[in-house]
Order: sequence, then structure tokens, then C-alpha cells
Amino acid sequence: MELLHVGHHMSLFATSFFYGGGGGGQGGINNNYDWQHAYFSGQEDLAVHDLRHDASSTTSSHSSSSSSSTSRYNARQLASTTAGTAAPLLTEADESLRLRVQILLFFTFIAAGVGVYRTKYASLTEAARVTSTAVEKNFKFTYLGAYLLAMLADWLQGPYVYALYAAYGFSHEDNSRLFIFGFGSSMLFGTFIGGYADKHGRKKFAILYCIVYALSCCTKHFNSFFMLSVGRILAGVATSLLYSVFESWVVCEHAQRAFSDDVLGDIFSLAIFGNSCVAISAGFLAQWVSDLMPFTKVTEVFYIGQYTNPFDFAIVILLLCAGWVHTQWCENYGSSSLAATTSSENKDLESVPQDDNALTLEEQGLAAPGSESNGDKSDFEKAWQLLKEDRKIQSVALMSGFFESSMFIFVFLWTPAILKADNGDIQTPPFGLIFAVFMLGCMTGSCFFSHVTTPTEAGGWGWDIHRCAFFLFAGSAASHAIVVFSQSSFAILSAFVLFEVCVGMYFPSMGLLKSKVVPESCRSTLYNFFRVPLNFIVCCVLLSNVPVKLGFIFTTALLFCCIYLLYRMGDVEGITSAGSPLEAGEATQKEQIIGNADLEEGNPIAGG
Repeated sequence: MELLHVGHHMSLFATSFFYGGGGGGQGGINNNYDWQHAYFSGQEDLAVHDLRHDASSTTSSHSSSSSSSTSRYNARQLASTTAGTAAPLLTEADESLRLRVQILLFFTFIAAGVGVYRTKYASLTEAARVTSTAVEKNFKFTYLGAYLLAMLADWLQGPYVYALYAAYGFSHEDNSRLFIFGFGSSMLFGTFIGGYADKHGRKKFAILYCIVYALSCCTKHFNSFFMLSVGRILAGVATSLLYSVFESWVVCEHAQRAFSDDVLGDIFSLAIFGNSCVAISAGFLAQWVSDLMPFTKVTEVFYIGQYTNPFDFAIVILLLCAGWVHTQWCENYGSSSLAATTSSENKDLESVPQDDNALTLEEQGLAAPGSESNGDKSDFEKAWQLLKEDRKIQSVALMSGFFESSMFIFVFLWTPAILKADNGDIQTPPFGLIFAVFMLGCMTGSCFFSHVTTPTEAGGWGWDIHRCAFFLFAGSAASHAIVVFSQSSFAILSAFVLFEVCVGMYFPSMGLLKSKVVPESCRSTLYNFFRVPLNFIVCCVLLSNVPVKLGFIFTTALLFCCIYLLYRMGDVEGITSAGSPLEAGEATQKEQIIGNADLEEGNPIAGG
């Protein structure tokens, strides 16, 4: 398959980078965006991968009865013989591309620096510095510490997923099946696991994410398709938790503490900015730990060292994340339970005082811990009913699924798109530089989101979320359309950087949209429902032979659909965050004070 053969050294995950991470079934971006394998492993792994493919094809053509174990042995032998092969000489097209990437890197770096300065200093007035409370800063630190540790564990696995599978001698088809296990488990189990998180507590399930993902990492030591399949299934479940439970927790806590929407926007913007930094750091950390110990066979199927080291290091990070969540987070619930603000877990956490006009938990229609939710319907049924009846929730679900699907397809296709540019003259693209440009583009996008959504009184552009979402969808659609119609490597790379800027804007924008539209009663459940179109589309792509141009035509169509869905959804600015049913006229005095201060602040970076 063209897609899997040319771009297969790009591992998913999960993410992504935010779509479902390196080991995950989704990720990242996360799970994700496993660009790092190409960036940090270099061309040697790609050559090994292609040799493995050629060996498999040759073996099957000469003898259809050859066993899979023999093919895998031959593949490993070919891989070992090419380990010391010198890197190919750079062609004139390669040198030209490197120069263009360096130019893009320079200007993107300048843009990111200006963005950081604008959001951290230029639009931050003295009054905003004074009124930015310690409670808000502590809240941001509490969430971002756990979130970035969780993403670091996800990113660490990305560079070595395919390298590990290559060392074990698995074929293209085996790799495809393994990834389908991950996406399939995320699609199947994720829709149910969100309801349990709403009922039994988001904090508990954030810790469960760490446990499940650590178990997935343990399976990477086994040269066994069955064990690796179990690992992919566990990773798919973990990815569903990562991209639903963490965000559900912070939205609920934000509402309970009666912070303004600006604080939540700051958190989402900081999360995407920090995630870009974590992604770059993880590549170097993974390379460092992989060099600590050679790849060693302990038993017939059990291996340690080199390619397994990053997964072991990820386990350590996951344990740190679990410890952070356990000690720093309080519990909150959705439909079947709600964390009471007077619970013993909250006693050491600062909260925003409420006046006599603030609605009680009972008035907000939220049950006390351990009590049954309103009505006899299960959490799953209530979430499904909401999804069927609420047009705004439907629109957000499809926008999320379509945009993130386009990101995953981009992960598979951007490498062959560059290799096919300039009449196919490019042989060795500078993956490390391209990775740096992409990450800087994401950082620039998060800073740009902060600036454009800052009120004009504080030096920003005063955009609402609806306008911000429109421009990021339009920019994304235009960037993918450029790839369809252009053969210039510089034009294609510029379009990719524009798309990464839009990705940096997307996550804080979508986070705020979901916080306003999705009810707290079944937030985690619905967030996992939103991932069903994504997982389904990506599974179809993995099973299909999608040419580069056709793939980008499809993603362009998906992104234009996002623009239509945004129009169909209508304005959401009159809606308060769904985690807090307070109407604008019923806002507490504390909310009004914070809101006035935020009008002068206008900077997410400064808040953290």
C-alpha cells in the first residue's frame, strides 16, 4: 500500500501530536502524532523498513508456503546488515529543501517569539498583574503539571514504536493490524469508559490512565504478536482516557471554582504550548535513554534495552503523573456523582468563595457524591439521547471528529507529499528541522489564539470563539488544498506550517466550545462519543490504499465540512460553560470581579 509503505515510518498515537500518542490507538494528536520516529530515528530506520518490505515481498513471490517466522528472520538479517550503511549523499533538491526549511524555521521561530512576548508582556497591564490571583495560578499549575507529564509519557513512545516492531521482524500487514487494534479499542471501549469516569470520578480515572498505559508499555518487551496486540488494546483505552478525563476534570473544576472563561482559555492555550515543548524534549530524551543499553534478548520472546528503554522511561513518567494526580487533584464527578466542595479531598485546595446569590449544587441539578443521577436512564443512554437531540452537540462532535481525522491523515501523508514534490527529486528530507518548524508552528498558533481572543481593551483583537474557529478551519482547508494543486516543496511545506498554526489554535478553541456546549452530567461520555468518527475514519484509512493527492482532497473536504458545521451550530457566546449552569445575570460577585480583571489581563501565558 502506498500510504503504509511510504509513510509507515510515521507511527500514530497517539495524537498525536495531540491526537492519540505514540503508543496509543488514537494521539495524539496525541496520539498520536508520532512524527518523531522519522525526525529522530533518521533515514536508517526508513531504509531498514523498506528492506524489510522488499524481503517480505521477495519471500512471498518465491514461495507462498514460507512461514511468517522465516520471513521475520530474514527481515532481521537484512536489517542487521544495513545497520552500518553510510547515509546517502544529498542531492541538489535535498540541499534546496534544507535551505527552504531553514528559512521557514527562522521565520516561524521569530513568529513564535513575538507571540510569546505579546501574550506574556505586551498586552498585560499592571492592573492585570495585580489582579491575577494566586488561586488561578495554582489551579493552572495543578492541572498542567499532570497533563504535561501524561503527554510526555505518550510522546516518549513515538520515536520507537516502528523501530521496535522492525527489530521484532513484523510485516506491514502486522503493523496495520496492530494499529487497528488500538483505534478499534479506543472506538469500542472509549464510548463506555467515559460514563464510568463521570460516575466514579475523573481523578480516579486519570490515575487509571497511568496504570493502563504503563501496562501497555510493559508489553513492548515481548516479541509476540498476541502480547503486542494486548498492548495496543490497552493503549487505545488509555488514549480515550487521556483525551476525555483530563479535560473533563479541568472544565468541571473551573466551573466549581467560578473562574471566568478567560481562565479556561488560558489553560487550554498553555496546554498546547507546553505540549509542543514537551514533544521536542521527548524526542531527545527518548534518543538518550535508548542509547543507554543495547537491544538484548533475554528469553525466546522477552527483550530489554535500546528500543524498549523509552517505554520503560515512560512508565516512570506515568508513575510520577499518577502521584501528582493523587496528591494535587481533588475528585469531581459527572452524572452519577459530584465532588462536594466540602469533601476531605478539597480541604487543602483553595477555592473561590461564593456569595448568597450563588446557586447550590442541588440548584444546579447535580447530584451529591454517591447518589443516583436524575432519571432512570444510564449515563450512556442519556449521553446518546443528548447527542441525538442537541444540534450544537452534534455540530461540535462532527467538527471535532472531522478536524482530528484530517490531522491523523496528515500524519500519514505529509512525508510522501514532500517526497513527491519537485518531481520526486527529494531523497532525504531534513526531518529534524521539519519537526522543529511544525512544533514552533503549533506554539505560534497557541500564542496567536491567546492574542486574538484577548479583549481590545487589553491590547488584543477581541475575537470571540466562533470567529476564531472559523478562521482556523478556513486556514486549515486552504493549507490542505494547496497540497492538492501544488508541486512545489516550499509551497507544500509552507502550507503544512500554516496547518500546524491552525492546530495550535484548534485545541484551545475546541476546548472552550466543548466546555460551553457539553453538559457536565455526561461530559466524559460525550467526549468519547466525539472520538468515534475519528477512530472510524482512521481505521478506514489504515485499511485503504489512499494516494497522497486523494488523501488531501478528502481532508480538504472534511475541513470545509467543519466550516459548514460551525455555521450550523450558531453562536455560543451567550452560553456559559456547561459545567456551571449559572446564567449571565446570576453570576456571583466573585465571577464579576475576576471577569473585570481578565478584561485587562488578556494573556494566557502570563497567567501560568
